[in-house]
Amino acid sequence: LRPRIAPGNCWPFQASRGDVAIGLPEQLWPAAVTIRHISGAVPPSGSQWHPQRVCCLHKEGVRQQQKNLLGTFPYDVHKEIAQTFCMQVPQELWAGCPGRR
Repeated sequence: LRPRIAPGNCWPFQASRGDVAIGLPEQLWPAAVTIRHISGAVPPSGSQWHPQRVCCLHKEGVRQQQKNLLGTFPYDVHKEIAQTFCMQVPQELWAGCPGRR
């Protein structure tokens, strides 16, 4: 993913939803996620597309099927373009995570 915020340079999806997976070299539990999108007041080509719901899941390893829901958040196009959402990580999932607080 490249940080471009110019109108029309967003990450295009062919359908009404899309998924992204980020692999990390060590296990970690994120405390928050920030989603940044252009303002709804300046959509390119008159388009009104923007993220409506952000769902964050955690999965250990590529082959593991079990996923832990960290949160589902509504993105509000009428608020700031960068919106940060705090994760809902159950305490029992923190066990064994290096660097946990």
